[in-house]
Amino acid sequence: MVTSGLQRMLRSMRDQWEMEFANSGPDALALMAARPFDLLVSDMRMPGMNGAQLLKETAARFPQTVRFILSGQADNELIMQCVGTAHQFLAKPCDPEKLKAAVARVFAVSDLLNSSALKNLVSQLNTIPSLPSLYSQVMEEIRSPDSSIDSVGRIIAKDVGMTVKVLQLVNSAFFGLQRQISNPTDAAMLLGLETIKSLVLWLQVFSQFPQNVPGFSINSLSSHSLATGLLARAIVQNMNGDATAKEQAMTGGLLHDLGKLILVANRPTAFTEAITLAREKNLSLSEAERELLGTTHGEMGAYLLGLWGLPFEIVEAVAMHHCPSASTNKNFSPLTAVHVANVLQQEQEPAVGIRRSEIDHAYLISLGVENRLDEWRENARAVEDRSQASSNKAA
Repeated sequence: MVTSGLQRMLRSMRDQWEMEFANSGPDALALMAARPFDLLVSDMRMPGMNGAQLLKETAARFPQTVRFILSGQADNELIMQCVGTAHQFLAKPCDPEKLKAAVARVFAVSDLLNSSALKNLVSQLNTIPSLPSLYSQVMEEIRSPDSSIDSVGRIIAKDVGMTVKVLQLVNSAFFGLQRQISNPTDAAMLLGLETIKSLVLWLQVFSQFPQNVPGFSINSLSSHSLATGLLARAIVQNMNGDATAKEQAMTGGLLHDLGKLILVANRPTAFTEAITLAREKNLSLSEAERELLGTTHGEMGAYLLGLWGLPFEIVEAVAMHHCPSASTNKNFSPLTAVHVANVLQQEQEPAVGIRRSEIDHAYLISLGVENRLDEWRENARAVEDRSQASSNKAA
């Protein structure tokens, strides 16, 4: 009945998508073994093999296939089993238009970042690390008898890996929200402490960070990402942007280097080789990644965020923070703020022997905002001053 219902609701898309329908997990695996599929939508509760088992098997055998799970409110325990293998969670009963929109969004991201090298690399990833010190803080806060979701949310907001997974879940249709959430503290409050506990304890998601990766410092990345997010938000505020744009700029800034975390956690040798190549040839890190891997850390992070259904403005800001001119949007946007914030923040930081990113002046001129650079540099200095004051207080 479920597959028949899906077939009826998707009939109008037959001219755009080629679709097959299976009545069980083994039947679906047989179809995928016969030929490749871009996307799988599975029910959670099925006889013989449930949705969590099907997604795990699909991830292992057909890693390039994007994986959606349909689940009801009673499926909380099974949902936790899918956190590492599901790209999106959709609520039952499934609204046909929401399903179509979710599928269409995945294909739109694929078109935006149409790179076989990127898709091959991302499809093989299964972990996003978290900063160990923040992981410990969250665990300590959760164990506290007077723990508060607000304090947990503030801790999560400081960390890239935790932020992205919390936003993935809270933006899924499973939670039935009427708007997309870009702020991790809001996300934590909406998810609730019990769900946060499960997520933090799920080691595959919030894993400890790999040590001794040459050329990489998780503490430096975390500080840079947080400062870039704060500065991007300040830039949007300087342009009189609304609350949504400020949230998206902040989140885009916080997550703009997510791809570095993914690379270091999953392909540390490749990351080290890119660092070495950048130093030898006087390249930026993104240029070295492109030469070695055929893609960049910006595109890698954006592709994953797009699969998870985060707002397009955040996906675009992460994907193109080094090359904003590639965007078809010719208006000031969170991408503009994140691009500028990343470069200006790097100007405040010590040199690391790799050519730094540069302002895309032609892009800013095309938007008519290049004359605001001096104001934004003042914003950057203010963010740096607050960061230093925070560090001194902590010391």
